[in-house]
Amino acid sequence: MGSALRAQDGQDAWYGALWLLVPRADERAAERCWNRHCFAVAYPEDDVKKIVEELGADSILMGSDFPHPEGVAKPRDFVEEALEGLAAADIEKIMYSNGRRMLPK
Repeated sequence: MGSALRAQDGQDAWYGALWLLVPRADERAAERCWNRHCFAVAYPEDDVKKIVEELGADSILMGSDFPHPEGVAKPRDFVEEALEGLAAADIEKIMYSNGRRMLPK
């Protein structure tokens, strides 16, 4: 999990704080806690493929700050710009299913 998460600005402190909340005897506990309760928002300029390799597609959300320069006007643009080379199932999670999990049923 390490490098892609900590490479993002401000994420190193968050990961460190998360580590304080879990037992130290279980080295994977912080990762499981992240995967269960947290999401990373990917922007078109990010290396989304590397982030998916590090975190898995279940923890990634599509991000856009449109109309700012780093945003995209249409979600389809995000797929074309940032998700090239990912499996269709991973694209579906990032663009729909992961965000849907955060909403009440």
